[in-house]
Amino acid sequence: MIEITKCFKEHLPALLLIGNRYTDIDRDVDGSFSNKWGGMV
Repeated sequence: MIEITKCFKEHLPALLLIGNRYTDIDRDVDGSFSNKWGGMV
C-alpha cells in the first residue's frame, strides 16, 4: 500500500505570461493549434 509521508503547500508569486493568445478562430480543420506551433499532429 502507498503512504504519503510528506506533503508541501507552496505559493508562486504573480506571473506574467508572454506570447500569443490563440482563440477558436486560430484552430485548423482538425480543431488543434498545431499549424500555429509548426508541429505535426
